[in-house]
Amino acid sequence: MKVVIFVANRSFALWGSRRDLIIHFIENNYKVVALTKSGDEFARKLEEIGVVIEPIDVERGGFSLWKDINVFITIVKAVRQYNPVLIHSFHAKNVIFSSMIGKIFAGNECKIVNTITGLGYAFSQDSYTKKLALLGYKISQKFADKIIFQNPDDLELFQTHNICTLSQSELIVSSGVDINKYHRSSIPKKVFICLFVGRLLKQKGVIEFLEAARIIKNKYPDILFQLGGELEKSHPDGVLMEDVVPYIERGDVEYLGYISNMPQKLHSVSLFVFPSYYREGVPRVVLEAASSGVPVIIADEPGTKEAVIDGHTGFLIPSKNSKIISDKIIILFENKELYSELSSNSVLFIKDNFDIKLILKKYVNVYISLGINIDGY
Repeated sequence: MKVVIFVANRSFALWGSRRDLIIHFIENNYKVVALTKSGDEFARKLEEIGVVIEPIDVERGGFSLWKDINVFITIVKAVRQYNPVLIHSFHAKNVIFSSMIGKIFAGNECKIVNTITGLGYAFSQDSYTKKLALLGYKISQKFADKIIFQNPDDLELFQTHNICTLSQSELIVSSGVDINKYHRSSIPKKVFICLFVGRLLKQKGVIEFLEAARIIKNKYPDILFQLGGELEKSHPDGVLMEDVVPYIERGDVEYLGYISNMPQKLHSVSLFVFPSYYREGVPRVVLEAASSGVPVIIADEPGTKEAVIDGHTGFLIPSKNSKIISDKIIILFENKELYSELSSNSVLFIKDNFDIKLILKKYVNVYISLGINIDGY
């Protein structure tokens, strides 16, 4: 049986965005191996559909010599053991390591596909980390058969730095969203709730969101603000609980932690606020909100800006500006007609451009173009 290996930092990323793709390979009689974090509910769900889990523990947001060496060794062992015909990797370190390892240990018969799911923390500032990341990409991506970019800005950056050729590059905007799972609710919303959900990093715009809440609550106490996501204690850009506590104690915001049922949660939400300047791919949670008829206010930055048509499905705003965030929230709170229009437009925009079936078809076409024997999607 031929083997396909997927490599990702978290099992949640594979289950949430790649599940149907993985099932499609299994239905085409491939053995699917996932190199990812194990031991959580999403890893177990992958195993239940027939995926073999090989655990890796990737240090996100920086370097950890011991962890990085272990990840490298685990990928080498997996490639030698399974001799895959395809390795598809997501997230920076996996993309860099797997590209070289795949060609060295599995040969040219193994096709290497990488998805650049945003450039993240390292590329949000000029630093030695960015220089090292660029060097790693430049050395490793010559081994890749296809590099899939989720937004044109990342593609342009790779081209500018001569990291890849035009023939290697493929633009598939976003990972898509299941429009049957994330859909507009017909139940009227009793309270105007503004929600942020994401990794709690400063570059995700968490502090700007909290400050916008503080500004608004002084004048509009009935508008509620909710912050969702887990603390990233080991990340150099992580928001600390002590940063959030003053806003909670004043009653500006409610901290929800990890939200396990996003489709249901979005049915109670009026606005989704995501002022990230993190170098996203295309944040899936923004697409989920828009698909649910929730207008989105996001920063006009690479990746995030692909998910909104300014003034038509939501608002694009300058980075690091809490005052403008609060102004846009008030506009939609006070103008019910505009709010309803943006809500309706959001649903249609996602359906026409980001339906996960459209995205998966493009991925399968990439595999077919490389000679992978798989049915069209």
